[in-house]
Amino acid sequence: MFSKNIFICSWFVFAGIILFNQELVAAEKKEKILYDFCTNINQAKCENTADTSVTWKRCSGKMKESIFQHPPIDVGKGPAKLTYSGIELPLPEKGEKLFLKLNIGMADARWGKTEADGVCFIIKINDKEVFSKKYRKQKWCEQKIDLKDFAGQKVDITFMTDALKNSDYDWALWGKPRIVSEGKK
Repeated sequence: MFSKNIFICSWFVFAGIILFNQELVAAEKKEKILYDFCTNINQAKCENTADTSVTWKRCSGKMKESIFQHPPIDVGKGPAKLTYSGIELPLPEKGEKLFLKLNIGMADARWGKTEADGVCFIIKINDKEVFSKKYRKQKWCEQKIDLKDFAGQKVDITFMTDALKNSDYDWALWGKPRIVSEGKK
């Protein structure tokens, strides 16, 4: 009986690895990464932040390469900003689309007795707000922003986190932010 259970467990682990690998291959076939914000953080201008860095952090127990962006401790100073200037967006080929893809989330922590209210995640392209979401969950939330209005242009992209009412545990994460083309491969 014991060896039968090991065999069944081993089979499920093996099947899970195959399915996981198939999902990775399918994801790779769908998108081509044109710009990786984590890799290019040294080209960005960082303003008004308690801390901004590239790191591997857990959110809901799942680790991703991320940009950690803590808004200022003094909430009256406005949002933290990270601006990437002069990014050239190509015109997509026939059957392709451009997107800014990322996850947002709050880094795992034991909040205890606190009034942590999360942050407002904001993205601006050439000073036009294209994304805004108040969020306080320690769980990844996938986002996909269509860049069709900016295709073929040189753009400035700003990632901002606003502390809202307080900055308690405002451990904001931009998970794997990247510009991709999707469609034909």
